[in-house]
Amino acid sequence: MGFALVTFRFPESVPYPSLPVRTDQYGLFFPLSGESWATAPEIELALSLGAEMTIHNGIIVPWICDTSPHNSESTSVFLPFVQQVRENRNRHIKGSLEEKFWKEIGNSLYGKLAQGLRAKTAFDTARGLNRSLPPSSVTQPFFAAHVTGFIRAVVGELMNALPSDSSVVSVTTDGFLTNCPLNKINMSGPLSSRFQSLCDIVDPGSSMLTCKHEVSQLIAMKTRGQLTYRAIQGKPVVHARAGVKPPADIPRSDYNDYMVDLYLNRLPGQTLSRSTLISTREMWLSESDLVSREQDIRLNLEFDFKRQPVQPAMNEGHLLMFSRPWDNMEEALQQRSLFDDWRQTHTLKTLADWDDWCDFLYCRTVFSDMKLKVGSKRSDDILVRLFLRALTQCQWGLMLKDKKSYSCKEVAEWLTSEGYSVTVTDVKNAVRAKIPQMKFSSVTPRMKSLMDIIARKYPTFCLPV
Repeated sequence: MGFALVTFRFPESVPYPSLPVRTDQYGLFFPLSGESWATAPEIELALSLGAEMTIHNGIIVPWICDTSPHNSESTSVFLPFVQQVRENRNRHIKGSLEEKFWKEIGNSLYGKLAQGLRAKTAFDTARGLNRSLPPSSVTQPFFAAHVTGFIRAVVGELMNALPSDSSVVSVTTDGFLTNCPLNKINMSGPLSSRFQSLCDIVDPGSSMLTCKHEVSQLIAMKTRGQLTYRAIQGKPVVHARAGVKPPADIPRSDYNDYMVDLYLNRLPGQTLSRSTLISTREMWLSESDLVSREQDIRLNLEFDFKRQPVQPAMNEGHLLMFSRPWDNMEEALQQRSLFDDWRQTHTLKTLADWDDWCDFLYCRTVFSDMKLKVGSKRSDDILVRLFLRALTQCQWGLMLKDKKSYSCKEVAEWLTSEGYSVTVTDVKNAVRAKIPQMKFSSVTPRMKSLMDIIARKYPTFCLPV
């Protein structure tokens, strides 16, 4: 096993960068460049994808002996347990209580490997206090990191080997949604082959990949939020609700339809009533029974910006976006933070919403850097103010004759008639306002429309580039 702190840069052509970058607030991102704590399998995959990498600090934990399939049984600490879980799951009908019970037992092993490694607390009923969750008897940070890193690397290898005409809709933990048929997924890579050899030991004859769901059309909302828009008769639907609990009067068979309607018709600031059980701490302190409590929660089904949205279009009455990896974490976190502000009063459902979001982003990244007061203004509102400064100070292609062509009152009335709130005082004060030293590499649709309006009266007006 190996672990290292690395800085990296993937080629632009890599669709799914494989090195994780952890954030305190938003979880993991997989940008084209950054700094990552990575495991050996992830580093191996990154290098095979052409990444440039610098290792700053690393550690190698050697295996006891060669772990090739013929002698893995002698060194695999958890193999008997995993085989027992697999045998018992295979003995029962898939989806039955017994099968789910053994699945839960198997899944608990990883949780126990990582127990106590991060700062988590639990309520101690013996003392009536919160205390740090202690390590379990099998807590082992190297094993825990290797498990997650190895699986991430295997999934990353599979996704990056997909045919060029295939795409990935979403990926979570150990699975991904793709339009590529199972028989066209390349599982011959070195990491995939290694994982398959382990599957052969635990469950001989099994495949490392299984198709769990198949639908005609998906709605991908965010991480852990995917719904089925068009199902295939007889096939299990994709249904991940992003933490939303449907009302008690909605039957489970209608959960997907409820969520589709909720998502397509969501409103800014919408809340839902949710029933939750009171905590152990509250039961202990108030000497009460385990009861439920109703509370209103804010609906959060907007895109989570784990990747950069591009190529917006309308499809089935709702906005459709593709995505690309972020170039770096600074860009990713800036846009995610700004989007959190924007979505307080907006939803991203139409092309008009997209244009409004892009305009909001432009104002906060271009004009804010110039120390211009943005507030709730949009890009054309700010450009109006800049135009008035340029007009009264004979800048940006305007000359003295342009300034004298119309009175302050006429300029104010003209811009007001075009939909901009401009007073005579605004025009007069513009002569004293500073024109920032800036260059415009691009303009928004709102700014382009305003430029067309201005050009009809002041054809020489131009933005510095």
